[in-house]
Amino acid sequence: MRFTGKVRIDTAGAHTFTLVSDDGSRLLIDGRAVVDHDGNHGPTERSGVMQLEPGLHDLVVEYFEDSGGQMVTLDHAPPGKARAVLGIDRLLPQ
Repeated sequence: MRFTGKVRIDTAGAHTFTLVSDDGSRLLIDGRAVVDHDGNHGPTERSGVMQLEPGLHDLVVEYFEDSGGQMVTLDHAPPGKARAVLGIDRLLPQ
């Protein structure tokens, strides 16, 4: 599956993104890979950091399910703030 949209960033700096998935997943922002959590595995997480400026940024989450359970979530931690699920209110459809 491929989820696409735009994310609104309010604060410049190093933003941490975390994918939790069962099985493989990948996050791209503005066409650059931020998190690559490929392979067949149970629900585990992988994080990546990207320097971002305020404004709208293209976001793509790719996900595949092989067997067993299925899940994918995307968390976001802006500079100096706690990690939280990247809610639908932050994503804008393309």
